[in-house]
Amino acid sequence: MNNIFQIGLIIISGFFLINCGGGGGGTSVNGVTLPTCDSGTSDYSGCWVSELCATNTGGASARLLTEVIETTTTPITTGHINSYLLEFSDPQCSGIPITVTQLNSVNSGNYHEAYVQQADTICSETGGTTGIPCEALDITITSQTLNTTGLTTLLVTSGTRLCMPELDYNFDTSGSGSMQAQSTSSRDDVINILPNSCAVRF
Repeated sequence: MNNIFQIGLIIISGFFLINCGGGGGGTSVNGVTLPTCDSGTSDYSGCWVSELCATNTGGASARLLTEVIETTTTPITTGHINSYLLEFSDPQCSGIPITVTQLNSVNSGNYHEAYVQQADTICSETGGTTGIPCEALDITITSQTLNTTGLTTLLVTSGTRLCMPELDYNFDTSGSGSMQAQSTSSRDDVINILPNSCAVRF
């Protein structure tokens, strides 16, 4: 597990555009303003960047930036999720992104992703530990052509690393994927916490 946290620290230290938890509000790249990454009361609010540096993107490299915005805390915690693709000119995802693409938002023409926190649940690690206390969300995705609700499970380790089931967080080497719930029938509680499978605080 120490190696996993070292990976996260290397990513954060190499990613100097935004300090951990500080956000990049007001910083604009190609007309897209980076989020402020404000933390709320929940462990998962704020911004998360993919551990994986995608290298088969048609360009040099890319990472996924996910902003979890908390909007209410009483009687339950709710909010919404924005996703950004950060593209870099070098093959190691280092330096300042040359392109930032907003994949979804409340105001975009793509889709809107909202969440409602549920009671904590128990999850297990892929091929490993069982009985891990995890957090649960119900996520609703809406657009002009889609309206669906999915269920997902989150494991936030030491407040710095967010892991989910493989179907719910699937950023890959081509720069495709995002953080969202896929299952609408039952909650997937098998968490993939292998290296490059999660996201770290941004």
